[in-house]
Amino acid sequence: PGDDFSGEVKVATVGSCIIRLDGRTLGQQGGFDPYHPQMRGQLYRVEAINPGKHELSIEMIETPGGAPLRVDLLLTGARGRRVVLRSDADWTVARDDDPPRPVKIHLRQEEAAASWMLFRRPHPLPQTRWLEGDKPSPIMDLRLIPPLEIAEAQTFTWVVPPGAVALHLMLESEAKPILLLDGDPCLVDAAGWATLSGVLPSRARTAELTVQSRQLGGGVFTGPVTYRFDDAGILRSGNWIEQGLRSYSGAIRLSQHFSIGRIDRGSILLDLGEVRGTVEARVNGKPAGVRVLSPYTFDVSELVRAGENELELIVTNTLSNFLSTWSPTTWWSPDQLSFGVYGPTNLQRISLKDRPSS
Repeated sequence: PGDDFSGEVKVATVGSCIIRLDGRTLGQQGGFDPYHPQMRGQLYRVEAINPGKHELSIEMIETPGGAPLRVDLLLTGARGRRVVLRSDADWTVARDDDPPRPVKIHLRQEEAAASWMLFRRPHPLPQTRWLEGDKPSPIMDLRLIPPLEIAEAQTFTWVVPPGAVALHLMLESEAKPILLLDGDPCLVDAAGWATLSGVLPSRARTAELTVQSRQLGGGVFTGPVTYRFDDAGILRSGNWIEQGLRSYSGAIRLSQHFSIGRIDRGSILLDLGEVRGTVEARVNGKPAGVRVLSPYTFDVSELVRAGENELELIVTNTLSNFLSTWSPTTWWSPDQLSFGVYGPTNLQRISLKDRPSS
C-alpha cells in the first residue's frame, strides 16, 4: 500500500503492434516502409500501478520472414524500489488461437541496438569504461580471454597522424612498453607519455609498440592512444586513413602556396580533382566557395594575383569514421571511411565563354 509503481516501457519491432498492460492499451506503433523494414523503438508511459501481478502483452502483425521484437521496461516505486523487465526466455508467444509457447531468442544484432533500449546498457566488450564514460549503471570489465600464466612479447603497429608531437599510451599495469617511431626509440614515461622527436612540421609516421604482458591483443590497452599536436603537420594528398586518421571525424585545414605569372582576368579556374568530403576554399584569405560534391571546381579569377598566392582548404568528412571505431552500430560501411583531397589539383586558364556562371 502506498508504493505504487510508474515508469516507461520501450517496444522495438518491425511492422505494427498494439501494446497493452492488463488489457488496457498503452499505445500502438507501426509505419509504412516501402524500402526496407527497420526496427523502431517507441516509448510508452506507465502510470501508477499497484504492487502485484500484471500482464504486458504485445499484439503484432507479423511481417514476411518473421518480426523481431524487443521490450524494455523500468518502473520505480514511491519508496525507490525498481522493477525491470527485459526481453528474455520467460516470454511466451501465441499465433492466432494457438496455445502459448516459449519465444525464440535471437542473438544477432538487429540494426543499431542501443536505440531499442530504455536506458543505456554497459558496452559488451572488455576494458571499455573509457568508451562509455561515467554511467549510472555499473560497467563490468569482463575478461573474454583469460590472461596467460607467463607474460609474452606482443607487438602493435599503427600510423601516427601528421603534426603529433607527443602520444599517450594507456596500458595494463604489467605491460613493459618499448616504443619505436620510424625505427627510432621513444622513451615512455611512468604516466604513459612519449615525446615524438623529429623534424617539425612532421608527416605521418609509423609507431611500433612492443610489450611484455599476460593479456592478449586489445586486453593490453585500457584506453585509447591519444596525441598532442603542434600547430601544423604535413598531410599529403590522398586518403586520410593511410595517414593516421582512421577514426577521425571533423574538419582539417589545409594550406599551400603557389606562384602564378601574368594573369588574364576572367580566366582562372581552380580544379581540386577527386575529393571525398565537403570543401570550403579560400584564396589569399578570401572565400572562393563551398563544394559538397563533384565537380570540385572554383572560379578564382578575382582572387589570384601575379606572384605568390595562398590556397586554403577546409575539408570535412562525416561521422562514419568516428562511429566505426567508437560505437557498435551498423550505420556505416567500409566505403564511407575514405576521405581527403586526392587530386590532381591544378589551375586552368579558360576563355571567357567557358567561364562558370556561379
